Amino acid sequence: MRLIAILTLKEDPLDYYSRKGHHSIVLQAQVNHVVGWPGSCHDACILENSTVFAKGEAGDLIPGKKQSIARVDAVQ
Repeated sequence: MRLIAILTLKEDPLDYYSRKGHHSIVLQAQVNHVVGWPGSCHDACILENSTVFAKGEAGDLIPGKKQSIARVDAVQ
């Protein structure tokens, strides 16, 4: 994860004040071996061809016991 400094927000500024002493947001990224695609490829194309996308589509991205709530699968 990475903290990215931002300008002070008018709404709820204390929520964005970090332990590092400035206002920031958090960036979290999932990285796997998707390397080598040409720079002209759209991010969505690369994502659709990744194992992360395949696992998400199959419902296997977040392991755990699944339960159907109102016809929607939920991870417990």
